[in-house]
Amino acid sequence: AARSRRAFLLVTSGAVALLLGAALMAVLAGSLWLRTGDIVLWLQGAAPDLIGQALDDRVPRVTAAILAGAALGLAGCVVQSSVRNPLAEPGVLGITAG
Repeated sequence: AARSRRAFLLVTSGAVALLLGAALMAVLAGSLWLRTGDIVLWLQGAAPDLIGQALDDRVPRVTAAILAGAALGLAGCVVQSSVRNPLAEPGVLGITAG
């Protein structure tokens, strides 16, 4: 039981680290490549206008993508638990027939 819990924590922390790394890269990458120091300046309200505008566009987009992914994962869990089948798909409930 302790080994299973440790494996779960290791996988979960790895997945969170990958998510945070991907989110950071999505915020930094673009037509204007930013540095992590630019994010610190933006959080303090001292970023130049161009960097502030870029981050004002990118941060909500990345946040929305993370929330949409979480909502889709939760919806999949609800479908699988409602039919009590770990291999369930949306077609089981007739969701795709709309």
